[in-house]
This record gives sequence, C-alpha cells and structure tokens, in this order.
Amino acid sequence: MHRCPYAWLICLLPALTGCLHFVHKNPKSDPSVWKLSDQVPEESKSCVYVFLFDPLDPLTCSNLKGVRDYLHQLGFTKTYYGQAPHLSYFLEKMQAIHGRCGTARFAVVGYHVGADSARQLAELATELGLPVDLALYLEPRGDAFSEAKETALNTITLRAEDLPPLEKHHDPERSTYQVGKTGVPTHPKTLSILERELSLIAMTIPPPVRAKAKRVFLVDPMPSPRDVTPKPKKLPDEWQFLRPRNPWEDGFQPTQTPEESFPPPQSLPGLPAPKPKQ
Repeated sequence: MHRCPYAWLICLLPALTGCLHFVHKNPKSDPSVWKLSDQVPEESKSCVYVFLFDPLDPLTCSNLKGVRDYLHQLGFTKTYYGQAPHLSYFLEKMQAIHGRCGTARFAVVGYHVGADSARQLAELATELGLPVDLALYLEPRGDAFSEAKETALNTITLRAEDLPPLEKHHDPERSTYQVGKTGVPTHPKTLSILERELSLIAMTIPPPVRAKAKRVFLVDPMPSPRDVTPKPKKLPDEWQFLRPRNPWEDGFQPTQTPEESFPPPQSLPGLPAPKPKQ
C-alpha cells in the first residue's frame, strides 16, 4: 500500500515534462536597449543555424528552451533545441542545409551532458566537410573535457565559477548570490557571449543583392517625339479661307487702272464769270 503513491508519481512523470523551467525564468530581449544583433541584417542572421543540446532531463531545470526562445527574439530564428538522441537528426539536417545554402554557418551549444553530444556533432560535421563556426559548452562534465581536441573554429567553455554573481532583489541582507550549475545557460553573461558570437558570425555573411525596384508612374508618361518628316496635306476647297494669303509668294501682280479724268470745275450760278487773263 505504501508503494502506491510512488507508482502514481512515476506514471505522472511524463506529464510533468519541463515543469521546473520556472526555476530559471525565460530571458527576454528589451527592444529599447541597443544590442549588437540589431546592427546585423535579418537576411544574414537567417543564415546562422544554432543547435542546442540539453541533457536527458525531463524536468528541464536549466531552461535551455528559454535560451532558444531568446535567440528567436534576437532574430536568429534558425535555432533548434534537442537532446542526445537528436544527434543523428541534427547531422542530417546540417548536410541538407549545406547542400541547399552554401553560405550557411553552424553553431552548437551543449549544456552538461549535452556538451558531449555537441562535441560529437562538431566532430562528425567536420569529417563531412561541414565546418562549425562556434562550439559553446556550458558546465561540461569532467576536467578531461577541456583537454580534448577541438574541431570548431571558435570554442568557448563556461562554468558556474566563471560567471559573476547575480543580484538578489528580494533579500536585502544578501544583495548577490553565486549562480548554480543549472543557472549557467540563462545567465546574462552567457546570453551576452552567445549573442556576440552569433552576431560576429552573421556579419561574415554578405546580405543578398536587392533587386532593383521597378519605377511606377502616377500618371502615364508622355510619349517620346517621333523623328518623322512632316507631310502637310492640301486643304479642301471649303477650308481654303483658313490658308494665309501672301500675294508675293503666289505671284500676285496688282492691276494698274487708268487715271480717271475728272470734269472741269463748273461755276456756281449767280456768280460772275471769271475774267480771262490778259
């Protein structure tokens, strides 16, 4: 009878997947604060593919899914979350992406046991000719992990003791506290390093050439003048009055009328006749 509650708890574990993500809240991007990723074109950021590996933890205490959502807010929408069983799937996806888009860049991030899967993905991708630009290992297990051969172009390892303490607002006596292992993925310093490295990778990708915009006229343009020789037509007879008259061009010669002979003046009646001149 005492084992019955534990049996019910084991049965409910699949339904409680990710139930402890609230331990570390989802990081949010403040749009009012200037960030390095804001200066990168969206077309370049869309060519950066990020693969996140979480350990086999059904409770997801580290909240690596929140890091994926944070990268989506920054514009790195090609960010994928998975665990160790997704290694072969991610490798096949990288091959398909590289064959379709030659300018694609890859980055792998692994937390704790997931760092081993991230390293294996970087090694297998390098063997296939798919160079990984960034490998970020968060709190990897064992000290021998840092002595292994690195295959990524840039490799960064972060542990809890490497990060600064966080501020504690609800406890006035202790203003700061040291971050734990599960808080490494969502630590502000980790997020800033991840944003910086991904932005630098995106800056190496040239944005696509924009097509020249077609000119749109508000009104129909005037047709260009035609280079033709004018051929005036003769006006009909009923419209000849519209033609300007130029008598010198038409060969007009004025007719000369003979001088008119005027009759001699007549004397008015009642007046003496003029005397003849002697």
